[in-house]
Amino acid sequence: MNRKVNQIREIGIIEKELSVSKVGILAYKNEKENVNQVVTSFVYFDKNIFAFYEDNDENFDRSIFENNASFSIYKEEKISKENILDFEPTYKFLQVKCTGVIKKVEEQKIIDDVVKAFTKKYSAKSDKNNTALSKLFCLDTEEIQAAEIIGG
Repeated sequence: MNRKVNQIREIGIIEKELSVSKVGILAYKNEKENVNQVVTSFVYFDKNIFAFYEDNDENFDRSIFENNASFSIYKEEKISKENILDFEPTYKFLQVKCTGVIKKVEEQKIIDDVVKAFTKKYSAKSDKNNTALSKLFCLDTEEIQAAEIIGG
């Protein structure tokens, strides 16, 4: 099995994918040093990843605040015939991975702006009584890596 990885360095392409993608995977280590992964909706806003958690979400461990984490999105892409490779590709996908520190968001202006971004991305109408507002967190992004991966 062969694989070719092309690093993507153009921030415009990376930010576009983060803006249009609807779901990603948050990975972090819990108190016992086990890796947890949570699939979540998100918005990319002000160079950071924002998401909500619910109190009854047993997959989300509140001990992660102020700890390192990563957030990844994946997008399957069409295999173009113009790629000159020494093998026959059977898959191609784009991966974007953000790493940083998980922080609870408490500043009201940021909460309001992120709620507007969530509403614009996921809903046709605004929910003024959203109880998740106090459950907003962000991945304070320190590094973003992106790659196009072709294999077969």
